[in-house]
Amino acid sequence: YQRRVRVTISTPSKTLRFLVYLGDTPGKTWESAYAQRERLTCEELVNINTGNFLVESGKELVANITQESRAYFWYMALADCETKMISIDSYTLHLTNPGGEWYQEFSYDEQGVAQYYLFFLVAYIILVVVHLWTIWTLVQMDSWHPIVRILTASIGLQFFAIICETIHYMVYLRDGVGQNGLKGLGELITMAAQLILMFLCILVSKGWTITTNVLTNKKPLLLTMGIFFLAYLALFIWDLVGRDPASTLYLYDSIPGIIVCVLRVILTGWFL
Repeated sequence: YQRRVRVTISTPSKTLRFLVYLGDTPGKTWESAYAQRERLTCEELVNINTGNFLVESGKELVANITQESRAYFWYMALADCETKMISIDSYTLHLTNPGGEWYQEFSYDEQGVAQYYLFFLVAYIILVVVHLWTIWTLVQMDSWHPIVRILTASIGLQFFAIICETIHYMVYLRDGVGQNGLKGLGELITMAAQLILMFLCILVSKGWTITTNVLTNKKPLLLTMGIFFLAYLALFIWDLVGRDPASTLYLYDSIPGIIVCVLRVILTGWFL
């Protein structure tokens, strides 16, 4: 698997080096360097790397990275062991993968996500059209049930979230940056849609407006949804500001993510 790194740095330093580290491997060059960054000397950290390139100010450096067995996480760092403070005027860094325009800007573990969102955008457009036609029919019959209204809110929010994230990934497809504000908004709205859908499942399990118009045990229900809301909020905040930029930890492998998964299992038991 061949990857390409393009970097251009403007710097007054003549000894600045661009380092490439390989992560998630038996050798664990990145994990070793990152864990010991406060203890090892500059020279020792430089010697751990997988690739070592001398930077020429203003000149583009192109490095081809070949992986013989499988895809790995790669990490980039700058080091100048001749000075205590690295001085950089400006830089550009562009990493690409093989596979053409649909894949080159995405990391190996995210390749195909743009097509995934396009597929579900089309699927949700069809779903929303059918659902709106159903709502119009129910309104004409004066039978727009409260359960259907709650479901409509969940579908509408999820549809808007998919639009936001599809726009992000279509832009990302071109520039490798995307619209992170839209992506974050989409993730937040997705969580809201999931909360509403879980609330709907609880109402259905209690037979509300199906076998009875009386909603019993309101306090436990509100408490449960409050806990879910706080857990989702903690998960979103952790992913937004609490995640280590060097971490490859999956969202639901974090402590807030594990709490959300456990709560979902408990909710499934309640629903059944």
